[in-house]
Amino acid sequence: MINFRSIFIAVSISVLHLAPYAKADSLYGAVSGATGRAGVAANDHGEQIFMNPAAMVHGKSFINSYFYRGGLSEDGERNQWFGLGIQDNSEDVFLTGGFLYTMETQSFKTLADYDEQRLQLSFAKFIYRQVSLGMSVYHISRDVENDQKYEFYDGNIGIMWNPDPNYAFAATYDNWARHGDDVPEHVQLKDRLTIGANLLLIEKVRARLDVSQQMEDNPENRADLRMGLESFIDAFFVFRVGFERAQLEDRQYYSAGFGFTGPMLRVDYSYRKNADYSGGALHSVDFRLPF
Repeated sequence: MINFRSIFIAVSISVLHLAPYAKADSLYGAVSGATGRAGVAANDHGEQIFMNPAAMVHGKSFINSYFYRGGLSEDGERNQWFGLGIQDNSEDVFLTGGFLYTMETQSFKTLADYDEQRLQLSFAKFIYRQVSLGMSVYHISRDVENDQKYEFYDGNIGIMWNPDPNYAFAATYDNWARHGDDVPEHVQLKDRLTIGANLLLIEKVRARLDVSQQMEDNPENRADLRMGLESFIDAFFVFRVGFERAQLEDRQYYSAGFGFTGPMLRVDYSYRKNADYSGGALHSVDFRLPF
């Protein structure tokens, strides 16, 4: 029987373009945000629940996480995202579990603004030696300006192979559900396949690489490339840099950040900049309390 230690609550808003294709997924934290949004094969405590639920089996026994992101991704595109997540990987649980509730506001220069809330429940378990499988189900509520409020369910599934602490490989398939006719095509989440790797290059320097492709409304089969490096300065501090090439949106992003890992508190910050925009950037700050 699944044993959660708390009631799970979290707050979010997803960044989806109201256009014939969906914009890049907005669920990422400060760690993956600093490394080009790569991380499906990473073991980032707290972010595991939305990067790849299969990675939750490698988390601490209990993690309470708080997320914030705000700023500009392009002229007129403002984003604010808040979240609170809880993960339970205690020894006495049959399945590793997590709960996420997020709230996000997205403003556009020429398109309708919207607010979105996500309520997500995730589970994970080892299925063979160092191979783990995870699945999430989430409820999306999106309130579009000058339109109406749409509600629907969706989900994702992930797998992770971590044969050695120095490297891991993973894959996720996001937004696999099909929605009813009452949810317009431009509001629906598009399914996306992502594969990734996380490798120790040299002592205290770790690399991550993800390749992600939207499966629907992508006739040219364009793929997004996400990569980043982490340099562990000592046992408490880490510096990160990253790059993302979003081909479907025809955008490039550069990112950087740092983190502090203490015995009872972890703090991470990221700066993500659109290479073609001379204005502002997106800033993320996360707080995690692992037990």
